[in-house]
Amino acid sequence: MMKLKTESLTRLLRPIVRLWLRDAESFQEFVEAAKQTFVDVAREQLERDGHKINVSRLALATGLHRADVKRIYLQEKTRELQYSGIASRVLGQWEQDARFLTKSGAPKILSATGERNEFVQLVESVTTAVNPATVLFQLQRIGSVEKTARGLRLIKREALFSADAREAFEMIAENIESQVAAGVENLEQTNTVKNVYIRTDFNNIDPSELPTIRRWLLKKSHDFHRSIRNYLAKYDQDMNPRPGRKGGAKLCVSSFSLGSTPESQKSSADDEAAVA
Repeated sequence: MMKLKTESLTRLLRPIVRLWLRDAESFQEFVEAAKQTFVDVAREQLERDGHKINVSRLALATGLHRADVKRIYLQEKTRELQYSGIASRVLGQWEQDARFLTKSGAPKILSATGERNEFVQLVESVTTAVNPATVLFQLQRIGSVEKTARGLRLIKREALFSADAREAFEMIAENIESQVAAGVENLEQTNTVKNVYIRTDFNNIDPSELPTIRRWLLKKSHDFHRSIRNYLAKYDQDMNPRPGRKGGAKLCVSSFSLGSTPESQKSSADDEAAVA
């Protein structure tokens, strides 16, 4: 079993190491990040099990030297807010909450002036930990919202990932973490109804057709996630409060596609794609 876990870990690390080496980051920095992660995860697990957190227990749980654990654990770290996650939730609330929709069900143009304007109310319906002006700046920067004479208009929902490296890396990390957790839960039969865990592969496609296929997949995936958001909104206690129902459970659905071209065909495929 240990050999299987080691082989799986090695394969899981390959894309992460490839991403790390792409920018010529050092192995020492990778090790430091791994140490911090070991301490952080061990702390979470000890807290979840109701144990008191101290350096000795963290060192025992991780196998790290006490000096490293003490340095990492006691060091005051200011964690940056995950604006991409907050922005995504704000956009989802805008699309699903009846207070911010027109009679036809489309996202309203929201007022943005005055102390208690509609955009402030939207952000505060999701979180009060972040200044609404900060959220607005983020949404404008990634191209999801524009200012009009009437107020703020939602332009597009699926702009978050491509905005910049910060959102991209956060989403990559979240997807990896969620995908591993979903697979482990299925393997350990944690839930009566399993998590969705589906993969589709084809390996003999004309490389020149990949752009057309990607466009089709993007359209279908956007439609698919829109239908998921509409469905899940009925069960969300923030968007659809129901007396007697508890909240707190989380659910995520993620989609990705990857098309690759053999090295020997890349130049010709790029030329044909440019023409298409």
